[in-house]
Amino acid sequence: MSAGFRVEVARDLGYRNMVVYRDTHGIEALYVVCTGPEGHILRTTDGITFEVITRLGLGRNVALGFRPLVSLGGRLYTSTVGHPMFPNMSTYPAVLETDDPARGAMDPSVWRPVSAPGFGDPDNLSIFEMAVFKNHLYAGTANLNGFQIWKTDAAGSPPYRWTQVVKDGGHQGASNNFAVISMCSFGEWLYVGSGRAPSALETLEPAPGELIRIAQDDTWDVVAGDPRETPHGFKAPISGLGAGFGNPFAMYVWRMEEHEGWLYAGINDATTLLRYTPRSRLGPSMVRWVDQQGGVEKILGTDGGGDLWGTRDGIHWTCLTRTGFGNPCNNGVRTLKSTPVGLFVGTMNFFTEAKDPATGELRGGTEIWLGTP
Repeated sequence: MSAGFRVEVARDLGYRNMVVYRDTHGIEALYVVCTGPEGHILRTTDGITFEVITRLGLGRNVALGFRPLVSLGGRLYTSTVGHPMFPNMSTYPAVLETDDPARGAMDPSVWRPVSAPGFGDPDNLSIFEMAVFKNHLYAGTANLNGFQIWKTDAAGSPPYRWTQVVKDGGHQGASNNFAVISMCSFGEWLYVGSGRAPSALETLEPAPGELIRIAQDDTWDVVAGDPRETPHGFKAPISGLGAGFGNPFAMYVWRMEEHEGWLYAGINDATTLLRYTPRSRLGPSMVRWVDQQGGVEKILGTDGGGDLWGTRDGIHWTCLTRTGFGNPCNNGVRTLKSTPVGLFVGTMNFFTEAKDPATGELRGGTEIWLGTP
């Protein structure tokens, strides 16, 4: 028998979402969902002192944390993730609700399920994201046949009545549209970004995510994606842009935010990983594409780094950067936040010793950018 090994890691490995919420006692606080070996929810009333307000896994054998966190009608909603082999999957993929989250550490039943696990579909492996749109709660899943989107008005007694709005990854399947990654209400539409992170065991092939938008009456458009036949008729991208906004390495639309009349969409871009991926790990179509573009380094020079796009109407889009703000190691736009002083953009950059080939300057580590008029 192996003696095994022990690795010391931080209690919190990341903070996925934050929401300001006023509970039934009239106390306004900031709530933060965490991921890590003891995934939990934090609460602060002053921005300095944070308390843990959930027990490990809410008593449902889930250990790694939570993904979404939204507020609707005086209640707070989330869903758990954590599976022994797949940290973004869930052993209990249900929507959970509370109106008194501060009691959660003492009483796990404070968080009550308001949907069936997976909405009754065993292929729904987790609830990746949620959003509020037109006084309804929307939940997007990860599904083996392509993501699903469900909505409810959260009226009456739980479990609530849920309506399926989109299925089968918008009738594209799971190859590109395995999961709903981001959601954002903008104007008269709910915008939904999708994608799929390839397994480390797979050969690397282009699998760019898509962007769709949903109207209040449950009709929907493809904004940036592939044209397709659907049971609701033929759908072509209203922007004229293909999946990944035309970038084959745009794995998913990672985060969206409205700011001063614009909708911004940040992209996770795997282009930089080409430099560190053996050619034997590239799929046939990927090898052909790299060769046609003049090789890896040429591609990195023009497209290495995360992308950021913006629009005023959802149809006409402007590319603000395709190169991670000039740093190819910024391989994703992970966070966007609208503030009175401008739009803050936080990057993902997991490189440590990466250097600029020309200057020798270290390019690793996350960056925060501020966009102002």
